[in-house]
Amino acid sequence: KCPELDSEALAEAQEAFESRQGERYGRMAPIVGRLAEALARAGPFAGEDRILDVSISLERMYGLDQGEIVFKLKTRAACFLESDTETRLRVFKDVGEFYGARSMIVHNSRKKRGSAERQEAAFKKGFDVAHRSVVKLLRDGPPPDWNEMVIAGGN
Repeated sequence: KCPELDSEALAEAQEAFESRQGERYGRMAPIVGRLAEALARAGPFAGEDRILDVSISLERMYGLDQGEIVFKLKTRAACFLESDTETRLRVFKDVGEFYGARSMIVHNSRKKRGSAERQEAAFKKGFDVAHRSVVKLLRDGPPPDWNEMVIAGGN
């Protein structure tokens, strides 16, 4: 059974992928591929692998390579994607919940991992942030300096 096509999502994808020859697309292509793989995962470790795929994608999109990764990601994503305090706080918390699930997987915290439903909820939050980030980065490009963008108040 084919899923029902969301016309708004299709228009957003067409705009984002309109210019595949550009530098932005070249930087985002591996990230888009990894996010597509996250959606296609199957098997006994699919839930965990999907979370790891999304976390790798987010770290690449937001220019994170070392030190305070979770805090920087939460802050950068919130400021980049949203303009008001309430919605920024929601993104900040969603990324925090997603990264909590990721940490439990990576650090083998079997007792704290929670149910498959909890992992799925975390995946959905992380994937939503990643999806919105890819679209905005393809449309507008990244800020010249992520830290300056945060200090200036985002967007």
